[in-house]
Amino acid sequence: MLESVFKLAKLVEELQSEPDQHSFFDFLHDSQCWIERTLSGVLDQSIPLETQEQQMKLMHELKKRQSLVIKVQSMGGKLAEENFGNKDLCAEIRKQIRDIGQKMSDLNEVVQQKMNDELRTFRCGHTERLDRESSLRRISDQFCSSCWPLASQVQANKLCQDGDRIRRTPVTADNEDTAVEYYKISDRVLRYALKEHNIKLEIRSIEKIKNPVLDKKLFNVYNEMHKKDCVPELLFHGTTRKNAEMIIQNGFKVGNSGMFGAGIYFATDSTKSAQYCRGTGIKSLLLCDVLLGKTMVCDAPKTSLTLEQVRTAGYDSVFARRNSKKKGGVLNDEYIVYRAEQATPRYLIKFGSECSIL
Repeated sequence: MLESVFKLAKLVEELQSEPDQHSFFDFLHDSQCWIERTLSGVLDQSIPLETQEQQMKLMHELKKRQSLVIKVQSMGGKLAEENFGNKDLCAEIRKQIRDIGQKMSDLNEVVQQKMNDELRTFRCGHTERLDRESSLRRISDQFCSSCWPLASQVQANKLCQDGDRIRRTPVTADNEDTAVEYYKISDRVLRYALKEHNIKLEIRSIEKIKNPVLDKKLFNVYNEMHKKDCVPELLFHGTTRKNAEMIIQNGFKVGNSGMFGAGIYFATDSTKSAQYCRGTGIKSLLLCDVLLGKTMVCDAPKTSLTLEQVRTAGYDSVFARRNSKKKGGVLNDEYIVYRAEQATPRYLIKFGSECSIL
């Protein structure tokens, strides 16, 4: 690597003694290629920075190149004007030298940051290089970012600071702080309504639910999942108004039976779940964060499924695939989890309807 520095230094000497257009552009091209090659190597770790010797070697070359760039910057404009005369060419040379100088500074920052990285071994068995400012993965030594997504770790860390108080926040179209969220959730409800369910949903209100106790259980269950590289999915659950309130307060309870065993059932389509919102007047529909993990696909009923059977088979949940009626399955998608901790209510949608409820 240092040979290329000496070559570049010689080129700068030539520029000082006999400046010419080709020498300038040779210098710019060489510097540009070296920056791109070095940056790529530092980021993909093909240029190792594990030892102090490796770090010092790269920093030595980087400093030498920076000093040469500074030298060319100081003389470039003047020499270009004195020897080339072309104003456009002079302006282009000055611009490219400034760009090279900035890129060299950016590279220096990246190298400094990478030199401050440290290798960390997690209990999942993987080793990962972390920068000192990345506290996100320092929440726990349990899993690396590949086994447990960073966003989930951040959320888990935040939950530890939330206490136990349940928060219910109205989500309305009139409040600019919640307008975007309102339309996102209302679209999720109305655009996933299917004609065959014969239910016309009229949203009356939306509340965002935050139950720290249930949220902590949701993120702690990552420890027991087969597939840890996953994030919760938003899925619907239909029930009575009274049961919806109990779920918000205390969480889900695993059922006693069902087409796919004793589990908790969720749906992609709002009207499929709305069929189970029994009662008169205003009804309650839950939109929940559900951690599916590794999913077993089923096209036919398996009424005897239990958590133990699903876990033993290497799965975390069941996906009942749509259009499997011919095999005794379902017309519309269903998802089933067998642990209450794998789901938490996120939104409570109150609606009126013109419908035929099951």
